Amino acid sequence: MTSEITLRDLLNRAHNNTPLEIQLRIQAAETPAEMLQQLERALALAIGQLVRNRKYKHDLSEDQRTVELVSLLQMAGFPAYHDVKIGGHTDISVEMRDGFLWIGEAKNWTGKAWIFKGFRQLMTRYATGLPNQNNGAMIIYFDQENAGALLGKWEQALARRWAFTEAVEKVSSLQFNSAHPHKGSGETFYVKHHAVPLYWKPEDS
Repeated sequence: MTSEITLRDLLNRAHNNTPLEIQLRIQAAETPAEMLQQLERALALAIGQLVRNRKYKHDLSEDQRTVELVSLLQMAGFPAYHDVKIGGHTDISVEMRDGFLWIGEAKNWTGKAWIFKGFRQLMTRYATGLPNQNNGAMIIYFDQENAGALLGKWEQALARRWAFTEAVEKVSSLQFNSAHPHKGSGETFYVKHHAVPLYWKPEDS
């Protein structure tokens, strides 16, 4: 007689393997909100890996860094792609069942104007404003010191130049979340802004 293995059994076995746990939870997800939660967990892990290996990543191009993030998301079990045409050529897109679509716009920090250009692309070119397609991210790579302070400058600039539907949520010095009216649908579009600190100048030699 064989015993049935439950999702709880599998999750218990994946206790020390977060990517595997995420894969299991995304397969069991029943709502777009549950899909989004696991995708955002995977993105945080991917960013962490990029930063952990910044010795080898700090001099890569914008696209090279983004392709690495996409590869890490794929390894976590997500259908993530670079340069898919959705109103334009997206940096990162993830499409799943029930019309779920998430879009990430990635930029190297060269100043607030460059980041704002990417934000406008996300909001007015890529984002559809449809149900289950109302979340995305700004992923900002910093080669400079003090990424948190520079992200704060971006937050202040955005507040002066774009409409909000909700107050900004400050998650940490390296992340804030914002919500904005989608100009096409009128629905709220939610954006998570991630600082990726890749500064690398060791002082032990």
